Amino acid sequence: RHRQGVYVHNLIPMRAYVDAGLHERELATLHSAWHYAALRRDLMANRDWVLVNLADREVVIQNFDGHLSAFTNTCPHRFNAIRSGDCGNGPLICPYHRWSFGHDGAPTGIPFRDSFRDLDCEKLKLDCWDVDTCGEFVFVRPHAENGVTLPTWLGALSPRLKTLSEAMDKEYGRFRLDVRANWKLVVQNTLEFDHVYSVHPETFGAVVARRPSLAEIDMPMPHVGYRANLSPPEPARAIHKRVAAVFERAVVGNSCEHEHLSLFPLTAIGIHRRESIAILRYVPTSPSHTIIDTRLFLPRIADITETESAMLAAYSEVMLGFARRLGEEDRDICESVQRGVANLTGHRGIFGHGERIVWAFQRAYCDYMKCHSQGRDL
Repeated sequence: RHRQGVYVHNLIPMRAYVDAGLHERELATLHSAWHYAALRRDLMANRDWVLVNLADREVVIQNFDGHLSAFTNTCPHRFNAIRSGDCGNGPLICPYHRWSFGHDGAPTGIPFRDSFRDLDCEKLKLDCWDVDTCGEFVFVRPHAENGVTLPTWLGALSPRLKTLSEAMDKEYGRFRLDVRANWKLVVQNTLEFDHVYSVHPETFGAVVARRPSLAEIDMPMPHVGYRANLSPPEPARAIHKRVAAVFERAVVGNSCEHEHLSLFPLTAIGIHRRESIAILRYVPTSPSHTIIDTRLFLPRIADITETESAMLAAYSEVMLGFARRLGEEDRDICESVQRGVANLTGHRGIFGHGERIVWAFQRAYCDYMKCHSQGRDL
């Protein structure tokens, strides 16, 4: 265990942040994991669909009369990408030659079918992914007959995700950031508070006020997380006091706590005080480039009035601007770290006690890679 005053070294070698060959094998290894992909609310109606990029694969998730199916976004006929855009509603039809597909991925309509000889529809199925849900959260993974189940993968996280599902209300913002840095650096940046006062002096640093104590959440590896006790909020204006009073009735967390759940490998969930729930999906596109897709939700508040709802809608614009600015500050520092990492190959660095959750992520990452053949040389 990492004890206060005892320094430990990086476990992930520097080349794992810059080497293209290692990056390719890393992503192949991570494919075997369950990945958060969407929310049930995104797929409520028949024929609703979403398109998500998971590591280096595009995956379509579609509602077929209440049944969720997921497929690699490639038609088996001439390899066209079936879907474009983020989401929509409609039958699963390839726009190139109008082949259509059903819930099991098998072709249901093939124009000019009599022009094909020895057509075996079983061999022309879409590449299927496994789909499962935990509350609002929809997870997928490449199909595996005997792979670990989602409840086993999430372990003790399942009750917390179900609680958060009940606590999430309206989505009040979404934005994407392009970060010229390795995804592991981006994840690690979210797992400590020691940079808050140097990188975010006028944003998060002003909100946090004093250095909080971090409590590591007991989560099943390879997932990690923490809770931070923050200083009590001090609303500066009367409107802020009214907003704070409304948030006090929210059914998630407590008013002096920041909670961060890192769902291995590419998802983070942040609950800030009782004000906001954020879901971040990381999309690695190269060893030195990551897309962060951030969605922000208001907490559910019992017996909220129309006046209070309108007040929170206006305040949401302030919170969205704050979150975007915070993300841009983190983007800039992650890009700076990426440049620094590229200058060294053998240095090991050190972690202090306030950075122990970062070290826990590195340990989880290394253990996961060692358990999978494609990742053993990372």
